[in-house]
Amino acid sequence: MSGTEAGASALNRILETVVESVKERIRPTKEELEAAWDFFHEVKELIESSLKLRYEFKVELEGSLAKGTCLRNEMDLDIFILVRNDAINNEWIKREIIDPLIPPLSARYAVQLRYATHPYIHVVRDDGIEADIVPAYWARSIKEIKTSVDRTPFHTRYVINNLSDAQKDEVRLLKKFFKGIGVYGAEVKVEGFSGYLCELLIIKYGNFIDTLKSISKWKIPHVVAIGDLPKHEVKLLLKLFKDSALIFPDPVDLKRNAAAAVSKRSLSLAIVASTCFLTNPSETFFFPKREAVSIEKLGKYIIESKRCLSFIVLKINEELVPDVLWGILKKILKRGESIISQFDFKVVDSRVWSDEKEIAVLFYETESCNLSEYKLHEGPPPHVKGNLSKFINKYLGNRTVFGPWISGDGRPYVLRKRKYTEITDVLRKEVISSLPKEFSVIDIIVNVLTKLPGKLLADKDFTYWLTEAVLKVPSWMEAGCRSDSSSSTLC
Repeated sequence: MSGTEAGASALNRILETVVESVKERIRPTKEELEAAWDFFHEVKELIESSLKLRYEFKVELEGSLAKGTCLRNEMDLDIFILVRNDAINNEWIKREIIDPLIPPLSARYAVQLRYATHPYIHVVRDDGIEADIVPAYWARSIKEIKTSVDRTPFHTRYVINNLSDAQKDEVRLLKKFFKGIGVYGAEVKVEGFSGYLCELLIIKYGNFIDTLKSISKWKIPHVVAIGDLPKHEVKLLLKLFKDSALIFPDPVDLKRNAAAAVSKRSLSLAIVASTCFLTNPSETFFFPKREAVSIEKLGKYIIESKRCLSFIVLKINEELVPDVLWGILKKILKRGESIISQFDFKVVDSRVWSDEKEIAVLFYETESCNLSEYKLHEGPPPHVKGNLSKFINKYLGNRTVFGPWISGDGRPYVLRKRKYTEITDVLRKEVISSLPKEFSVIDIIVNVLTKLPGKLLADKDFTYWLTEAVLKVPSWMEAGCRSDSSSSTLC
């Protein structure tokens, strides 16, 4: 056996050892599964005895528990009330399903009314198991669905029929891997891989390792499907879903992209992490150790590196559904980045954090906090006579500029005074000038982390986020992508 073959064999043994160890850690216990199914039957009986509908209906379990792909200690149930009412709408759901169920459910569980496509009920049992009770239209075929929620039972049936028992562990591995690197979940906050997409990937590639091997070779945008696609269909899908980083036609509804939620950033992280794991396998990818560096140390790093980090602390004025909240926050963040760039401050990084209840933080890192008072402004080339004359005449005699002059490259230039030379002025006078009514400004802080509200500094999730925002390297990458192997292609 050559040295290369021996190295590959050793790496495969390590991969197998890591994978088997993680499987044991993430597979639900028998007691967990029994408790979850007991909870389902308990809620099902309560619903069936409480609802008096004129339409045919059934109570059905959907999601990862029904498909056998749930993770240990994450026994959240999706309980659907499927109603054969062609005229179903939110008003009818509220009156005929939600209102009659709230009293009997509240007598036994902690209950919260929530909203998505339809209003639904979130319940928590004393032992901590949670369930979403979701009313939906009972579609007999995919052509009958009225909303995206109605598609869920078809997903459940497809996975049950196409995923083997052995592959359920492979799905769990992929879910936990994506969780570890921060790209699991199709919600707006994450913009990552849904549980259903993880199941489809395992159905497609067979197992966890082969899925990562494929992902590590992907380029953005990428098209993948259950079956092989001819080149003309790939081109058609790229055109049809031109704004998507990843395209996976939903096998139960081929006009839908099952990977529509996956952002370019999430897909890039998945590609990087897959490459790192395959060359340096470690349980760190599944169980990263998130550690918060002290505010004093982070402040010292900022001072020593002479960087410019800006924080806009916002108060959330209205109760918002998480997807709505994160959608608005991401739009504000992107708009702010555009405004900052417009005034010549180069944005290095931008992020957003929120507790989803009271407070949110916009973060911008720029190359500098201050700019020179004047900026170089380039005019048109000399052969464009009309434009050249307009440029020269516009600035001749203007005392707020220096120039115009013709430079060595043959083009005219002027030095023009900037509107803003400090990042704080751009943030205060431009970025926060048109915040939506759902938010108001608590403070704007540049570099001095100790000025951040005490409530934030006491929040573990925020300090984890802050540590990564300042130091940049995700915890899984810091530990999982280090390798002494010369065969590593990336890390």
